[in-house]
Amino acid sequence: MSDVSYRRGFLSTHPAPILTGGAVATFEVHPPLPQGLILNPSTGILSGIPNVDAVSTVHTIWANNSFGSSSWSIDVEVLPGIDHLSNSIQLTRNVTMAPYAPTINIVERVLNIEPELPVGLTFDTQTAVISGTSLIPLPSTTFSITLSNSTGMDWLNFTLIVDEIAPHVMYSRTNSTFYTGFGFEPLNPEGDAGYPEIWAWNGSSVAGVELSMFNSTQTFSSSGSNICTITSDYRAVCWGANDMGQLGQGNTNSINTMVNVTLLSLEEPVDIAVGKHHTCVVTSDGAIECWGQNDFGQLGRGFKCPYGSYANGCNGNFAVTLPGLVTYSGEFGFVQVSVGDTHTCGLLANGTSMCWGSNVDGQLGVGNAVDRFVPAYTAMPESASFTQIDL
Repeated sequence: MSDVSYRRGFLSTHPAPILTGGAVATFEVHPPLPQGLILNPSTGILSGIPNVDAVSTVHTIWANNSFGSSSWSIDVEVLPGIDHLSNSIQLTRNVTMAPYAPTINIVERVLNIEPELPVGLTFDTQTAVISGTSLIPLPSTTFSITLSNSTGMDWLNFTLIVDEIAPHVMYSRTNSTFYTGFGFEPLNPEGDAGYPEIWAWNGSSVAGVELSMFNSTQTFSSSGSNICTITSDYRAVCWGANDMGQLGQGNTNSINTMVNVTLLSLEEPVDIAVGKHHTCVVTSDGAIECWGQNDFGQLGRGFKCPYGSYANGCNGNFAVTLPGLVTYSGEFGFVQVSVGDTHTCGLLANGTSMCWGSNVDGQLGVGNAVDRFVPAYTAMPESASFTQIDL
């Protein structure tokens, strides 16, 4: 009897039959081989790549002709290329996680994870261990670790949830004197912990003094079917239609109440723009994060999302439903963003602009009609500069 240990998703060396005696008419095997492995009924040669794991099982191969049969037994097991006892991770923001360490049964390997982990968590590209402390909350999101080499590929899917922590809110002063009939400068909260979702106070009996739960700044944007704004405590919040994930919640469920958008950056959002099916926000460090429909690369993240694609965080229906950074590493940061139906433009601090996405009509202003998946500088007259951008 021969023992054969395969790896799920990878090509291995198959045992070959050694034939003596008369010519064989047919070969057969009982019980059936693991899915993906094939016995040629004419030659007795094993081939294929197993695509499911299987416990050690003895299989009997029969060689038959009109004079009789002979048999040969093989013990076959299929181990996963990569696996873990748990396919879910539940964490709490600002709390260090116990390392998530998958079992890997392939020596020569390349490891990747999609989409990017929340800020504060790290992925070891040698061992696939996930560790660290998430600095932001995250709704239930599916991640995929891919294991590959020249002989095949396997993957491990898991869900990750990062729960929010309790808020810690402060005001610049604890005692205030107001005068009847006179306005006063609003008291804005500051915090260094979790995002508040519900506000309440015991001053409701003071006529003319109000507690604003979502006091918007002047940065307010709508596509007609969904709306996003930046609150006075510097949160990006959205609501409305969400068929392309334009609310940034990791799903495509329409939402009729304000929900926080969890950005990758810990910096404050300063500008937000809502398009027909995608949304972008500028943060105070000059970066832009975008999410939603991405069939023309309008998210500026270096790729597009064809229908059926799940690469790079795509959801199989043209979209990426969680925020991600626009690919840019220039000297000057962005100060403003504007979005169209299928393209996006940003204004830089030095008065230049960059655009990306669909360019079928030359709307990116880069001198040709080629779509761009990352920002490209808009052609502009020498010595000119822009002060505002609007699509």
